[in-house]
Amino acid sequence: MSSTHSILEALERRRSLILAAISKVLFDIPNGHRQRLENLWVDQLNYASAWRKHVSGRIEDLKLYMTWMFGLAIINILTLPYVYYTGLNKSSMMLCILGLCIACVLLHEQRQLDGTGASTGAVYLDARNTSYGLQPTAIVHSLPQAAFVWASLLFTIQGFCLTFGDIPGTILWRIMIPVAVAMSVASFGIWVALHPREKSCEEEAMPTTPQTPLTDVKELPTSIV
Repeated sequence: MSSTHSILEALERRRSLILAAISKVLFDIPNGHRQRLENLWVDQLNYASAWRKHVSGRIEDLKLYMTWMFGLAIINILTLPYVYYTGLNKSSMMLCILGLCIACVLLHEQRQLDGTGASTGAVYLDARNTSYGLQPTAIVHSLPQAAFVWASLLFTIQGFCLTFGDIPGTILWRIMIPVAVAMSVASFGIWVALHPREKSCEEEAMPTTPQTPLTDVKELPTSIV
């Protein structure tokens, strides 16, 4: 049995519409963080190897997003004199700065946990295991990545306005409609590919027996008495 499978009865967690709405605004990124944290805290047990791998992975992720957000903030500053709507650039830049600040705080926390054992991990997870589970902690850890995604979207919109701002409205709509349809279809395809249908317990437990081709079946010898 895998260490992520629980053998004890799980406690019923409270559900919050506010936390669910926040997760949707953050592109459901908190759900991935929550799942990883719950896999580290199955039946209130923590394993040292999995804990250290998780902490080192979080440190590398935070460093990566800090680099990306710093670069995007610099690009926003350099393009500020040439844009049509400065509000988009400033909002993107503020999201980058906010994400950088949160990432710095989380990086400092994770560096203190780096190399620690299972007992430290158990104390850390138990302290953050609220009546809503680990969802609040997952939301906090997803903020740098979500801030970068929102900042990138705003910067992309600003770039689109800068590119097509001089095109007449009639021609722009003729370009926009096919592009919007193509992007919607592509986005839906990517979402389906990244979120496959989960199999039910009955489907997972059902054994699959390969069918033997008729050509491979040999006739049994018969005897006449």
